Amino acid sequence: GGGGSQPRLVKTIEHYTFADGEDVVSIYVNFETDLWPGASNYISEPNVKVDCKASSLDVWLDSVPVSPQNLQHLAVWRLSLSPLFSRVEPSLLEVKFRSKKLTLRLTKVKAGPWKKVLKS
Repeated sequence: GGGGSQPRLVKTIEHYTFADGEDVVSIYVNFETDLWPGASNYISEPNVKVDCKASSLDVWLDSVPVSPQNLQHLAVWRLSLSPLFSRVEPSLLEVKFRSKKLTLRLTKVKAGPWKKVLKS
């Protein structure tokens, strides 16, 4: 290839939802409502990268347009959750990709309720 590649724009995913269970917590990113309407058309499973550590979760959605008005301008959409409310077991992370939604299921090291996802 020729020329240097442009540094990718990184956009922050500001919205997500979560469901708390006794020993697991699920985090959902809905591409249509948490990014922008129509975004799911531009996201497929190979675009998704997830890095889970004991007290943090990072998600990258690569090569997704910044907005419906700027479809040719691609960005990396990033969700960074750190520090998590309590420690999780990275090896037990479950990632489910559906056409419009990404589900991340974290197993808690210590069972018990999470009032929120992040420790304040």
